[in-house]
Amino acid sequence: MVETAERQNLADLLEKIEGCASGGEIALADVKEAFGRRSFGPLLMIVGLLSVLPTGLIPGMGYATATLMIVLFAGVLFAMKEVWLPGFLMRRSIGKDRVEREVERLRPWAERIDRISRPRLEALLKPPLLQVVALAGIIMAATMYPLGPFPFGAFPGGGASILIGLALTTGDGLFALAGLGAGILGVLATAGAVSLL
Repeated sequence: MVETAERQNLADLLEKIEGCASGGEIALADVKEAFGRRSFGPLLMIVGLLSVLPTGLIPGMGYATATLMIVLFAGVLFAMKEVWLPGFLMRRSIGKDRVEREVERLRPWAERIDRISRPRLEALLKPPLLQVVALAGIIMAATMYPLGPFPFGAFPGGGASILIGLALTTGDGLFALAGLGAGILGVLATAGAVSLL
């Protein structure tokens, strides 16, 4: 079964991500190795952030992050014991300097979340409800393919990935519920805006 972290401190998690650099670059393979069998939550957060931060403007990044989210959510859906990603995605990397800048930007938010998160709605993070959450995550990530090229089109899928990853990392199911709600509303709002264009 997918393992959730035992109340991981997000500020410490950011420090750990910073330490994943290999040769000045940070690849997903480095992050997976650092977190081991508890990689689903941190990786979902990282991939979601890559899609909504300025890094999402890199050509092809939106489609790459959508694919990563779908694969990660599928791993949760099928209760895989550890993360599996295709080699070409695992090797995808970002410069350490850019990661460090984003970490500094996120650190105050991580500290705030650490203060408010606690074990809640834990049933959402256990089968069978965990599989429902993961399936919803796959659907929302898939919307990034048609909606990604439009302004804010990556936000519903990326935001859901961040919040559900946060729930898996901290053990706080309230974040999963927020991720589902925000993702669904975001998809409907974005699709409605696109239809008016």
